[in-house]
Amino acid sequence: MHAMLKRVEVNDIKAVMQFVLISLVILPVLSDKAYGPYQVMNPQNIWLMVVLIVGVQFAAYLLYRWFGQGPGMLLGGALGGMVSSTATTLAYARQVNGAPEVAPLAATVIMLASTVSLVRVLVVAAFVAPTAIAVIGIPLGIMLTVLIVLSLTQALLVGRAPVHLPPAGNPAKLKSALIFAALYAVVPLAIAASNDWFGVIGIYVVAMISGLMNMDAVTLSTTRMVSQHLLEYDIAWRVILVAALANLVFKAIAAYVVGGAVLGRRLLILFGVALAVGVALLVFWPPVVTPTPMMPGPGITPP
Repeated sequence: MHAMLKRVEVNDIKAVMQFVLISLVILPVLSDKAYGPYQVMNPQNIWLMVVLIVGVQFAAYLLYRWFGQGPGMLLGGALGGMVSSTATTLAYARQVNGAPEVAPLAATVIMLASTVSLVRVLVVAAFVAPTAIAVIGIPLGIMLTVLIVLSLTQALLVGRAPVHLPPAGNPAKLKSALIFAALYAVVPLAIAASNDWFGVIGIYVVAMISGLMNMDAVTLSTTRMVSQHLLEYDIAWRVILVAALANLVFKAIAAYVVGGAVLGRRLLILFGVALAVGVALLVFWPPVVTPTPMMPGPGITPP
């Protein structure tokens, strides 16, 4: 206990207090009523999703503080995926810049982080819409399997080199929570409006744009609408997969620009295989029959 307490810093105590503020102080006082033209903006539900994502990231932060630097590729990639695979990609790409010999190791950690981020998406989807995960989890599970195979292949090629994790930031900052709350408030409204105005194509466009930087908002919004019978199962998994593919494209481009051609080419090959499988799933996977009839909300027509 003394050894553990010696490792506790002021920032760790601050992170705990901020998470308590987010989860136990703000959440209970928010209104549990639906607002907006499509009745999809519920303050308490929005903040509950914030608590869920921040909680996952906070657990990763505690693991990072517990294990410290250099725990190996697997832990480095896993923690990066739980916190933010996009942030992990940018962090390791910066390390490769000027040191191209580190590119294979960085590519391994980035692939592992991307794989774990999809695991996180499935866990969140199962938590928010447990009745739908058995249906939407099959095609997404195939995509996850492909990412796992690619990650393990890359890890075996590189070997067991030590990994020095970039410094972990406090995931429970109120500013970060407010930004995510704004994203989660806007994305479901954009999905509902796009469905009403442009049909399914509009939903995919919103998923593609929002998935470039953050998959959590579109995942939570989509699965929440499925649980409320506002979105078909067959559309839901495709929306999540489109966001995931858009996120892979963004990370590949970011790694190429920030980390250089050596890292960029390696990730373009790995992510290219994943993108090909994802596009094949979108095109050839048979339609999924929704077990329960859709019950459209005000202004929403079933997809």
